[in-house]
Amino acid sequence: MKLDFSEQAQRLTELDISRNDLVMVESDTFENLKSLKKVNMSFNHIETINWCFRKTDNLEEIYLNNNKLTVIHKDELDNLKKIRILDLAFNLLTSIDNNMYFFNLQELHLNGNKLTSIIV
Repeated sequence: MKLDFSEQAQRLTELDISRNDLVMVESDTFENLKSLKKVNMSFNHIETINWCFRKTDNLEEIYLNNNKLTVIHKDELDNLKKIRILDLAFNLLTSIDNNMYFFNLQELHLNGNKLTSIIV
């Protein structure tokens, strides 16, 4: 399923697409959502996020809990300077890269994964 948001959705600040059958998120999915502050993609079947947040500089909250993520690449989240809440609980993550710098991060949820190492 490909999500396509038109330019008319530019003022959207919150998006809840939880509890669907999403397996993957395309890299340009949120490209037109410049005002997006909160996105909830929990309880899907997402295996990869494909750098979908690369043009979402205003995101403060991301909920990706209860999916099938096995890896999050550091550069997939690099531009998220305003992120306060990142929920990655109940996925299939085995490690977390210490090179993820989130200066405003207040909550990081990693419970229910398969973590064997957290590199610090």
